[in-house]
Amino acid sequence: MDRRTFLKIGAAAGTGMFLNPLGMLGRLNSSGEVFGATSQDPHFFIQILVPGGMDNSYLFDSRPLAMTQAKMIQNYLGTDPTRWTGANGVETWASTLTDPLKSFRDDFSILNGVVMSPTFDGHNQNMSLLMTGDPFGTELFIPKIGPEDAMSALQKGAIPGGITFDNAGRVVQLDAQSAEALISKLSTSQMFSPDRAAFKYIQSRFQSLSSRFSTDGQFSQASAAMSQGFALTPDLVQKIKQVQVIQDEDQDHRFLALALEFFKRGLTRSCLWIPDSKSRADTHDPESAKQQPALFQGFVALFADMIKTMKETPFDQTRSMYDVTTFMMCSEIGRTMRQKNAAFENTGTDHNSFNNMILLGGKGIVSGQVIGSTDFQTAGEVLSGAHQAADTDLVKVMGRPFDFSTMQSRTDLPVELNLSDYLTGNSVMNTIYSAFGLPADQYRLLQRNDVVAPVIQGLLRS
Repeated sequence: MDRRTFLKIGAAAGTGMFLNPLGMLGRLNSSGEVFGATSQDPHFFIQILVPGGMDNSYLFDSRPLAMTQAKMIQNYLGTDPTRWTGANGVETWASTLTDPLKSFRDDFSILNGVVMSPTFDGHNQNMSLLMTGDPFGTELFIPKIGPEDAMSALQKGAIPGGITFDNAGRVVQLDAQSAEALISKLSTSQMFSPDRAAFKYIQSRFQSLSSRFSTDGQFSQASAAMSQGFALTPDLVQKIKQVQVIQDEDQDHRFLALALEFFKRGLTRSCLWIPDSKSRADTHDPESAKQQPALFQGFVALFADMIKTMKETPFDQTRSMYDVTTFMMCSEIGRTMRQKNAAFENTGTDHNSFNNMILLGGKGIVSGQVIGSTDFQTAGEVLSGAHQAADTDLVKVMGRPFDFSTMQSRTDLPVELNLSDYLTGNSVMNTIYSAFGLPADQYRLLQRNDVVAPVIQGLLRS
C-alpha cells in the first residue's frame, strides 16, 4: 500500500462492517447448539478511524496560545484551551472544539502521549502497527476480538485501492452500501428456503461427502463444516431480512444505525468506521492545515452522536447498545506542532509517531479518566535526552514516561528511548484484548522480538 493509495481512504462512510458466515450466528458447541453474538454476555466493538494523523491541538492535549505566540506550535483555531480534569484527577488541555463532549465526559477515557512506532514515521508502517501490532503487518486484530469466531475485518476493495491485510479468508467483507443491497435482495428472495428442492439437494451432497471419507480426513472435515454452515443459512437470511435500514442523508449516522442493527441481530461483533469526510487529517500544506478546526469539529460531533445514539438504542430490556459495546476513536499517527522549514504564519504539519491520542470507552472500560500526558507544555521546558535524540528539529510533542503500576506519568527524563517506559499503541490494544477475554498468548509485543506490551489495568472495569 503506497501513500497515495492510503490517502484515498475515507471517500465513503461505513468502511468496515463485515460478516463471518458461521460466526455471525454464533458457533456450534459440542451439543450442536448455536451461541455467539446474542449470548448472555454480548460484547461488540466499533473503531472510528481518523486517517492521516490525529492533531491533538484541536482536541485534547491542546496547547495554550502562549505556545503559539512563542512560535512553537501553530494553532489555526485561535482560542485558548481550558483544563479538562479526569475522574482520576489527571488534567489535560482541551480545545473549545471538545465542548460538545462535556456532557459525555464520564462515558469515555482520554489517552494522551501514546507512542506508536519509535522507528517509522510513515502512514503505512503506523497503520500496520495499529491494525496488526507490527509495522510490517501480520494478522489483523479485528477478527481476534472476542471468541475465535469474531466476525469482522478491515474492508478490502470497497474503496478503490483501499487498505488490504491478510485476513485468512475468515470473513465476508461488506461496506454499508453492500449490506443495504444484500438486505434488499434477500427480502424478496426465496432461494435459501430449506423447503426448496435445490437447498435440500446441496445440503445432502455436503452430508454425503462428509460421510464418504475418513472422518479425520481434511476433505471430510471441510465438507462437514460446509454442511454446518449451510444449515445455518436460512436462519442467517431471516436475521438479515429483519435489519432495518434508515433513510438519512447523514451517511455517518446512517452507517452507525446500520452497524447497531447488525450487532443487535447477531450478524457481526465489530466494525471499522471511517467517517464520511471530504477532508483528511494529513495536513502537510498550510491550506489543509487551516481547515483542521472545521474537520475536527465534525469528528467531535460524530463521536458525541455515536455515544448518544448507542445510549438511546436498546439492546434488550435492561441494556442499551452503549452497555454492550466497546468503542475507540483514533488515528494511526499524530502530527507535529509545525513544519521546520515553513513560515510559522503559514505552516502545515508533518507526521509524529511519538505522540498519539486515543478515546476509549464503553463495555469493559473505566471511563471518565485522563491517562498519560506529553512534554513540551511550555516553550522553555527541558526535554529528555530520549526526546532530543528522536526529534532533533524539536517540532514534535512526545509522550512522557508512564508508570503502569500507579497509572501516573513520570517526571524523570530518560536519556534513551525505551518503549517499556511509555504508553504505546500495542499496550492500548492489549487492554482491549483483555476486555474481550482474548488469551494472553495472543497479546502484542512492545516491538519485534520484545516482551509483551503491558495491559493498562486501570482502564479495565472489573
